[in-house]
Amino acid sequence: MAATKEGLIKEVDNLAGEILEISKRLFLEPELPKEEYKSAELVCAFLQEKGFQIERGIAGLSTAFAAKYKRKSGGPKIAFLAEYDALPKVGHGCGHNLIAASCAGAAAALARKLDGPAEIIVYGTPDEEYEGGKIIMAEAGVFRGLDAAMQVHANSGENVVGRSSTPHQTMVVSYHGKSAHTAVNASTGVNALNAVLIAFAGLHALQQSVRPGTRFPATITDGGGAPNAMPEFAQFRVHTTTLEPDYLTEIIERIKNCARAGALATGAREEIMCGPIYKKLIANSVLTQVMSKNMESLGRQTIEPPPASSATDVGNVSWECPTTMAWISLDIPDIPLHSREFAEATVKKTGQKATLDAAKLMALTAWDVLKNKELYKQMQDEFAQLKNKG
Repeated sequence: MAATKEGLIKEVDNLAGEILEISKRLFLEPELPKEEYKSAELVCAFLQEKGFQIERGIAGLSTAFAAKYKRKSGGPKIAFLAEYDALPKVGHGCGHNLIAASCAGAAAALARKLDGPAEIIVYGTPDEEYEGGKIIMAEAGVFRGLDAAMQVHANSGENVVGRSSTPHQTMVVSYHGKSAHTAVNASTGVNALNAVLIAFAGLHALQQSVRPGTRFPATITDGGGAPNAMPEFAQFRVHTTTLEPDYLTEIIERIKNCARAGALATGAREEIMCGPIYKKLIANSVLTQVMSKNMESLGRQTIEPPPASSATDVGNVSWECPTTMAWISLDIPDIPLHSREFAEATVKKTGQKATLDAAKLMALTAWDVLKNKELYKQMQDEFAQLKNKG
């Protein structure tokens, strides 16, 4: 590595204690989507102390922020996409504590080494798990005009750079019935929970006749109260993923029909709320190649990206600016994502190493974009072609 890159790595190492403390504190105090107030403030406080200017509540999201460090006017704008929402009853089983800490660390280290015009931005992007905070931010124009955006996600096994994602949409279905005593006056009630159960039977039947790669796992988020009181309200959430964007629209309509069937059968009134659509991630191949080389320079071997199987709202960012995303191994191949065991692994030895390596990886990749004009041009040309096709 060139001396400048070696210095950048040393800057991350110098910040290691603070970076890992962010990850640990987020792990110990997980906050649900749209409720990440302490988490966002923790990352903001670190970056503000490093000289970043903080703008909170961007795009109308109370837990979103933009932390900016600008050296001279002009120059590329490079963004790191921090996440910090956790899962109910699981905590940081998706490793968003690692994402937030590594993004903050990469930006802080890079800011210390900037020697030319550039702007480094950490975007705090809430609610990746449910509604997709980046989708709302993208629709508000937050990411327009960026020259590059990136993120490193934790993974159980292999190191992967440039993996795509699947189209995805969330749905919350609420049923409004009528309360009654199940023994005294049951005939006057309308059981909202029965509407959910009928909808679930429809979802089970639907799963038998969909295209490969289509999933719509659902959970009951409100199932009523006492067994002898007919539930007047019940609710479920379903997350739908397909391999093709057009097919997502078709499946969403069929899931709505399952929900309507529950209401028709019971007499309950249904209320269907659909979240925004997670777009397919189109990784910029030029930026991906640079990040892949930097991953290997850190002693981490990569594999070819497997077919897309999961969704991320980073996909929506990729249609706004050149974007790539890496998955970094915690060396725990037998522990699945979205588990409490995975969350615990993020703050153990291999998780700590992955956090620091992720910060180094993003800082090194951003440095290449800043220093290589030909690479920068190729990256922008590829993105222009994507926008023309889109």
